[in-house]
Amino acid sequence: MIWITSVLCGIILPLLLFGMYRLKRNPHLLQISYRRIKKDWITSILTVIGSMIGTALITAALLLYTSVEGSIEAFMNKHFGPITVDIVASEQNKLNPPYFTEKDISKIKQDAHQAGYESVLPILSTYANLYTIDKKGEVESVVPQAHIISFDINEAKSFQKGELEHLPNELQSDEVIISDTIAKRLHIGKSDWIQVKFKLDKEKTLKVVAVTAEQGLTGYRGVDRGTETMVVSNQTARELTGISTGFSNILLASSFPQLQTMENWTPEFIRYKTLQEINVTLKFIPLFYMVSLIAILLGIILILCIFKLIADDRKKELGLMRAMGMKRNEIALMLRLEGMIYGLISSLLGGVMGFIIAIITVRNLQYILQSFLQYESQIDLYFTFQFTPEALILGIVIGFVFIHTCMWWISRKVVQKSIIELLADLPVYISKNHTRGSNHSKAGWTIFTLGSWIILYIIMLHPRYQAWLRTMEDLGGYVDVVLFFTMVLLLAVGVTKGYPLLLNGIQRLFSFLPKVFATFKISFAHAIQNKRRTQLMILLFSMIMLSTSFASVIHSSISPLFKQIYDSREAVGGFDLTAQTKGLLTDSEQKSLMTKHQQVEASATVWQLFDSSFGVINGIDNEFVAVADLNVIKKDSHFKTNRDMWLATIRNPRLIVVERRFAVLQLGKADIAIGDTLQLPTGEKKTVVGVVAAENESYGYTMVNDGVWVSKKAFKNWNHKENRALETAILIRGKQENEVAQLASKIEKAFIPEGIYPVHNPKVQLAKGEYLYQVTLQLLEIFSKLATGIGAVGLMVILYRIVHERRQQLGMLRAMGMAPQWLCTGIVIEGTVIATIGISMGVIMGSGLAVMLMNMLMDRAVEVQWPLLNLFMLWSGAVLFTMLCTFWPAYQASRYAPSEATRYIR
Repeated sequence: MIWITSVLCGIILPLLLFGMYRLKRNPHLLQISYRRIKKDWITSILTVIGSMIGTALITAALLLYTSVEGSIEAFMNKHFGPITVDIVASEQNKLNPPYFTEKDISKIKQDAHQAGYESVLPILSTYANLYTIDKKGEVESVVPQAHIISFDINEAKSFQKGELEHLPNELQSDEVIISDTIAKRLHIGKSDWIQVKFKLDKEKTLKVVAVTAEQGLTGYRGVDRGTETMVVSNQTARELTGISTGFSNILLASSFPQLQTMENWTPEFIRYKTLQEINVTLKFIPLFYMVSLIAILLGIILILCIFKLIADDRKKELGLMRAMGMKRNEIALMLRLEGMIYGLISSLLGGVMGFIIAIITVRNLQYILQSFLQYESQIDLYFTFQFTPEALILGIVIGFVFIHTCMWWISRKVVQKSIIELLADLPVYISKNHTRGSNHSKAGWTIFTLGSWIILYIIMLHPRYQAWLRTMEDLGGYVDVVLFFTMVLLLAVGVTKGYPLLLNGIQRLFSFLPKVFATFKISFAHAIQNKRRTQLMILLFSMIMLSTSFASVIHSSISPLFKQIYDSREAVGGFDLTAQTKGLLTDSEQKSLMTKHQQVEASATVWQLFDSSFGVINGIDNEFVAVADLNVIKKDSHFKTNRDMWLATIRNPRLIVVERRFAVLQLGKADIAIGDTLQLPTGEKKTVVGVVAAENESYGYTMVNDGVWVSKKAFKNWNHKENRALETAILIRGKQENEVAQLASKIEKAFIPEGIYPVHNPKVQLAKGEYLYQVTLQLLEIFSKLATGIGAVGLMVILYRIVHERRQQLGMLRAMGMAPQWLCTGIVIEGTVIATIGISMGVIMGSGLAVMLMNMLMDRAVEVQWPLLNLFMLWSGAVLFTMLCTFWPAYQASRYAPSEATRYIR
């Protein structure tokens, strides 16, 4: 964006300097331009307003884009800095012992250098809960799931150059460096003490020796995304992790954005992965970008229409100046000076207006964007209005360039015409343009383009085409884009080229009514003769309606997806609440946590092994089977009931139950049969005795309804033999479903000091997710209507100028005896018919654009819901608004006295 701004500024500055130089040599031209603007001040103000709106839409769209991108960039710099890759020891299957030794680190450094990485930093990484104690010895403030990181500070200063110089060179075993966000949450500062709780049996008290801003290493939340970051000494980290020598993670830094694989290691591309998750989670952002693009196109067409009207309005005035002896280049210079004045005023005001619109838009969007990321990906990305001078200047410059270009185009057209052409009431046409053959050619082109459009539209909505697109994966999106824009081009060409035929057809429908027929003929003649202006008007109407119909179809199609009611207990296998903790939690430890909670009806623990190549392995026992309610779709015929199957799986470590979707996605089997043998990552082979169908709705809190299920007895062996991350899912079922929210609050307070966080309430999260999607769709409609409303204001300016520019022609019609009411009716009919054509085209293009984007951005097929009533109301409202906007200037024009209206110069 900087280079674009620089290029445009490099173009504008010479133009301004050249204009000032010419102005100094021709001061009388400035006086003429100033008097013209001052005398016709109403028209001048309307011109500035219309141009200002166009610039404001362009500026607001650019500032919105830079705010979103700037917030993401600030987040990545804050929480990653130079960090590109995190190599986690627990993910390296061939690593023995289960951490990185000096030999491993030396090998990684060598491999990283060969792969193009610039820096390597060994660290110790784990997670713990932080809290402070008041004078009574009770917990005062809590920070759950904080990322505890340890590294050699001198190496870290080399790894993250120039940003960690303020940190002490060494930490003692009882010292800690905390982030400024932890200090705010715990209400502590330097020299205060903090409690660190790690799992159930490890706790330590540390002294704060420094409070630092989150930046790179001091803000890195780890692979499992902790809520905060805290730096401790190596000795403390080894006590918490149990790693006496070596390191748990290796961080790599690279300034290259592409992924650089390493042959001997399994790296976690943490930076790229986070960016991908942000982009996937915020997949609806392109919808707002599309509205912004529509706003930019609307602003451009608005500016073109206004200055095309200026050119037509002043033809006779400029012709008289030419007849009085003014040179062609002097007239061109005068018009360009007027364009510079209009451009400077309207672009500056439009920049301010766009700045305000962007601030309002970001403030309305920031909570939605933050909540979506937290809900979907547990990423705390705070969106703020990121003011970038380049975006503001670029918006102002684009507005000025368009206005100046329009005025340059007008002046060029004017100086090319003769005095007779400028003074003529109607354009001079060559007879060959009005031959019968020409009309047949236009009709042929119109039929061809609109017919092709209809065929492509049918293809685009056909179920077979939609199914084919899904098989094409990423390529299907590009095919959809090419097809859509081909349709837009065909529709635009067909309508703009064929509208004279449509107007003539409407006119002939009333041939049996002489007065009406004559009124239509006079009204439509002006639209047919001024083709370029009419085409711009049709495009303007279509762009105004495109954004509104686009948002309407999106809202009506996606909303039903989030109105389905899911049973939260089914989503987590018959439980109400879930929690996750590292390591294996025993039944006795789990029961001791639940003894104080009378509202708990039942609870269970599921041991889990997460393997990146295999999936999730769930270890279950009697407590789980007693309460769990999973949908068993088939089981071994030896078992009479589902409970018998689960009990046999618990007792016999050689048996396994598989989830149907897991079999398809992980094992590549369309169907798994009872009795099949399944080999686990540990090398053990299990016999399938049951298949489960998980709830379709995924809450993303726990995977107890996904993967495979085995006996906990197998886990006891793996805990000693296998080098993998083991976790425990705690499942809780309340006595009363309507008291689950209160129960979740009480349990969370009890769990946090024990190192367990967070406690998930699927029912609340589902309601929150539905709310977020609904509000987002509503905001999309609101912003689309805002762009439409702003465009409508500009449209009012144009409609006023259209009638104002035709005052002489209307005065001549009055002098020839045309009644005022028929004159007014003719103007209203002309504006309404042109508006109807443009509005209909905009509704069609907006609906098609919505279908295309939904196919590209949604993970699952979306059934298009056509809001026919809403679209009809929008269409009717737009036509009615046009009639009202046209009526007032038409009514004023009908009251012109012929002697006043037919003056050459007022």
